[in-house]
Amino acid sequence: MSPSFTILWSTQGGRAKACARRTARILHDFMEEQNLTSTLLLNSSASTSPLADGYYGTSFDDYGASEFLKLGESNIEENEGDGITSTNTSTNTNTSTNTNEKLVIMFVSTTGDAEHCDCIRDTWKLLLQKSLSSNHFFSVKFALFCLGDRAYGPAAFCAAGRKLGTRLVQLGAKPFTKIGYGDDGTPNGGVFCDLDTWIRKDFLPSISNDEMNTTRITTRKMINYTSRIKHPPYYVMV
Repeated sequence: MSPSFTILWSTQGGRAKACARRTARILHDFMEEQNLTSTLLLNSSASTSPLADGYYGTSFDDYGASEFLKLGESNIEENEGDGITSTNTSTNTNTSTNTNEKLVIMFVSTTGDAEHCDCIRDTWKLLLQKSLSSNHFFSVKFALFCLGDRAYGPAAFCAAGRKLGTRLVQLGAKPFTKIGYGDDGTPNGGVFCDLDTWIRKDFLPSISNDEMNTTRITTRKMINYTSRIKHPPYYVMV
């Protein structure tokens, strides 16, 4: 079964990958429990079933820099009658119908002198191409969780993730929810404590309130679910 979402991460020590794995597991359980169906699909062949069990994504460069750029492409077969069989959002500004929006969930670590990790650098290099259109990623929504350490100062904190988010917006992508920030220095869990807060307060509510979902979730159901999210050695309280 094809995953309903693209999950990507860049990491130096493995924490972003762990965050991706944890988020994927929580998202899968959440959608399955609430019987949610999302139409934010990875591609036209993807099922509208919940996130595939066990799927937690890959690094940006393992996914492929060129494949990442292809997320901004959409094949709109229904326009064939108008002489359009394949449409790249970089060259087509007709936004009246957009039935193939994609959701990319990203976990981005900052390393070195406020730089990107090695496993995203090829993708980042392609994203900086001046030839890319300002609406290249018009059909893409993104959820972004940045990892960093405030001890390095405000300019360096989560700098890589913030740069990526800014560039995607410049290329037409739309934030799906508030950007999350994980700090190594957060008491009782570090970035994982911040991750759970972001999942509970921002990410899952955005999933449940997304206008494309076929099922709505009540506030009580949301509280019942998120109150059970926990990660040793701490518990997320509602």
